[in-house]
Amino acid sequence: MASMHRPHLAIVDIRLKGGTDGVSAAREIQETLGIPVILTTAYTDQETRAATIEPYGFIPKPWSEEDLLRTVQAVLARVAVERLTPGLDTATASAPASA
Repeated sequence: MASMHRPHLAIVDIRLKGGTDGVSAAREIQETLGIPVILTTAYTDQETRAATIEPYGFIPKPWSEEDLLRTVQAVLARVAVERLTPGLDTATASAPASA
């Protein structure tokens, strides 16, 4: 579905119905299609495994509309910075030290 619609970002639950694992789906969306992924789950034991794909964001369930909006805004801002400054790794970049 992501390859057909090309969204600006994808929000993926770690546990999907059917045979697809959400972490695997998120990895494919992010790595193959270049679409940033926000992961969500109610199962905190899955957070460590989810971190292995380095998602752009993570929202533990239950989340509020404000949590969702804040996370989506942060991810879209990060993507905008990355597109303006190729080669910058915003996931590991640190803020400049103050004088």
